[in-house]
Amino acid sequence: MGLKDIMGNPKAEACKKYLIRQLEVVENHLKLNQTVLEGGFGLADIFLISCLDWAVFYEFSLPKNIADYRDRISSRSAYQKAMKINYST
Repeated sequence: MGLKDIMGNPKAEACKKYLIRQLEVVENHLKLNQTVLEGGFGLADIFLISCLDWAVFYEFSLPKNIADYRDRISSRSAYQKAMKINYST
């Protein structure tokens, strides 16, 4: 048994705290907006959804507005097509 077993993983905890701070900013933005930028759906949304997908993959709980946003984006046919292309075997 090592220190990591007793204390946990401080690097992972620091990353988790950082992600929580970033998600708070996004959550507040999505309370008033449907997309990242005023012009509507675009590249910024694609980048954000990619990060959110990773967060979900690692079983990170998303705040309500972010979860709703992710659901909206992932229901788009273009998103589903891209996922099929990116993750086909």
